[in-house]
Amino acid sequence: MKNEIGTGIADAEVLSEICEVIRTTSKADYGKIIEQRATYPWIYHLAEVRSNIVEWLPINREDAVLEVNAECGALSETLLEKADCLTYITDTNLQREIVELRLKKNVPDYEKKDVTGYTGKFADIERELGKYNVIILCGVIGYASQMLAEKADDPYRTLIEILKRHLKPGGSIVMADGNRLGLKYLAGCQEDHYGGYFNGIHDYAGCEGYRTFTRKEYQKIFTEAGLPELQFYYPYPDYKFPSVIYSDEYLPKEGELNDNRRNIDRDRYMFFNELSAYNTLIAEGLFQEFSNSFLLIASERGTN
Repeated sequence: MKNEIGTGIADAEVLSEICEVIRTTSKADYGKIIEQRATYPWIYHLAEVRSNIVEWLPINREDAVLEVNAECGALSETLLEKADCLTYITDTNLQREIVELRLKKNVPDYEKKDVTGYTGKFADIERELGKYNVIILCGVIGYASQMLAEKADDPYRTLIEILKRHLKPGGSIVMADGNRLGLKYLAGCQEDHYGGYFNGIHDYAGCEGYRTFTRKEYQKIFTEAGLPELQFYYPYPDYKFPSVIYSDEYLPKEGELNDNRRNIDRDRYMFFNELSAYNTLIAEGLFQEFSNSFLLIASERGTN
């Protein structure tokens, strides 16, 4: 099936356009703008559904929240609406300008909030960071090797160990990312970052710089980093555009997972009927292993 919306990377020119739109229009108009532009960067950065991944989290106004790699603030608004203290990190000054505009324009009582933004490489910023109740890693952990000051044998575990030092007592890290064994990749979706087929399923052979993990692999990373209290959730269709988030206590029933053609950013094949495959996995108790994405809440033992 060819992607009818088309693909595109959010380069500086596109981000400049997004910045101007946010500066001059109301949030209520974002939907119309997405329809007019109809390309992936506009959907990814402006679609309201993006915030579903964090909207339900038990974050209180008294909590201090750190968002690592806030990009263009698709989640930042919701995080600041829930908590009165938000620290966020962006890669570029233009991204930071976009986040600042969104927060100031769209978050009620912004002037009463405690907001701090940083721009640059995580390794350079890390020494400036304080302590937080919640640390958000959305689509971040796969870049760990590029975020550290020094090369590490296991950069993913090392990144979590570093972030753990910035947790307040009882705090948690919330991670959302892909599953390299997600059913959609078996069924013909291209890998999100490399654009090839079966990259993750082949354990990223020949690929360097980014990766995702299986449920068991994420569990190992966080446990060895000193955060063994783990709660797994399962965003569907995926963590980028979730319409529902399942848990081990509330798993999908046969016939529910029927929204499987939403592959916005790349072309794909359809090697088999994903709904039928999901029904089989559900019946066999295997849905969790093949969920397209995971959301994981990790903390020290006894703190949840």
